[in-house]
Formats: sequence, C-alpha cells, structure tokens
Amino acid sequence: MNNIKQLEVLAPVGDQERLGAALDFGADAVYLGGQMFGMRAGAAKFDPETLRNGVEYAHAKGVRVYLTCNTVPSNDEIELLPEFIKTAYDCGIDAAIVSDIGCI
Repeated sequence: MNNIKQLEVLAPVGDQERLGAALDFGADAVYLGGQMFGMRAGAAKFDPETLRNGVEYAHAKGVRVYLTCNTVPSNDEIELLPEFIKTAYDCGIDAAIVSDIGCI
C-alpha cells in the first residue's frame, strides 16, 4: 500500500496582484477572503466580481480556489451567511475554509 500523499502548495492571496503572483510561481491552490466572514482584516477582500474573475483565472491555470469563512458570525451577521456562501459557490470556488461548525 502506498501511503505517500501528494503535497499541495497553498498560497494566501489578498488581492488580484497577489493572486497573479501565486499562480505565476506555482501554487496548486490559493485561499482568499470575501468581503465578510474572513479573519484577515488587513488584506484586501474579493467582492463578487473580482472573486469570479479570480476563480476563472485560477481555474484556467489548473489552480483551486478556497474561500475563507473563518470567523464566528454574530447574531447580526448570521442571516447574511447563506447568501454569502451561495454567491461564492456561484463564482466557482472549490471549497470553503470554515472554523465554526455552524457555518457548515
């Protein structure tokens, strides 16, 4: 039985410029944040249009895109979560990185 696993180079990207750099330098996958529900407060966020463009660009290069959804939504935010996730999946993300089981 072969227990060797394929390694994946996963790069954080905060904006289109960093996305391009990660793709140019061989990332197998990238993770990024949307305008809500992400912990990287200092990073630029991807709005639906830039997310869709970024996903299309990454997929054209064979790179997967993971969206961070790693905050615990407050009571005021929780009603916005389903639409946020639906929009992200409509943009073509490959997976979401979540920290709160309630987000799943």
